[in-house]
Amino acid sequence: MSFHHHCTSFTDQMMGELNRSGLEDDAIGRPYPAIQVDPGQFFHQWVTKGEVRSHEDGSPNMSFFAVSKDVAGSLEEAQCFDG
Repeated sequence: MSFHHHCTSFTDQMMGELNRSGLEDDAIGRPYPAIQVDPGQFFHQWVTKGEVRSHEDGSPNMSFFAVSKDVAGSLEEAQCFDG
């Protein structure tokens, strides 16, 4: 769970910046989600709660799975134009 370690290592200054940028961004409009200290709770939140309106998972960030699917679809479309 290196991503959990990464998120729980944010300094107060970093959390302040993330909160500020989330509040100032019209597409987000809210502070950065609270980071669950317990790794099990963090993982559960990550796979069951979305932060981006069209994503069903990925909190506290975008859904890795939705982005991967979007990229894979884009690659398949690009192959249609490759000779």
